Amino acid sequence: MDGLIRAALSVWRKHFTVEPLAIGAESGIVWVTAPGRTGGVNGYALIPAEGHPWSAGFHGADSDDFDPDDLHLCAPRGITCCDHPWLGFDTAHYGDCWPRGPYNPEGLLEYSHRQPWFVDWTPELVAEEAMRLARQVFEIGYVARQLHEGLMD
Repeated sequence: MDGLIRAALSVWRKHFTVEPLAIGAESGIVWVTAPGRTGGVNGYALIPAEGHPWSAGFHGADSDDFDPDDLHLCAPRGITCCDHPWLGFDTAHYGDCWPRGPYNPEGLLEYSHRQPWFVDWTPELVAEEAMRLARQVFEIGYVARQLHEGLMD
């Protein structure tokens, strides 16, 4: 697993300048959390290089046929970042609440008029959500492989 994490960190550093807050793997899919550009913490999952319908060249298709911009058409709801091979979400929208501190230094993500659907985020909650995203990426790949191999009706 350490090799998987090291490889993922190398890919991460090619796409992002900020260092991860947390990193791990769920169902063989790497997930990362990192500070957001505008506040909060973002969560990401790494799309596998091979064997996933969102991988470039899935099942031998010409990699020129792959358009990462098409991922938004079939990605789980809530995805706000698609910098292939990273798929992610942020927590700096209306209703995403952070206490004043390192992830909300200006207090912009504090709301005095709270609504029931608001989420009080912590780095740990973002990590849990990133793990769920990694599981979803795995499950989508698993179902796609089963369909491709004719194992599902």
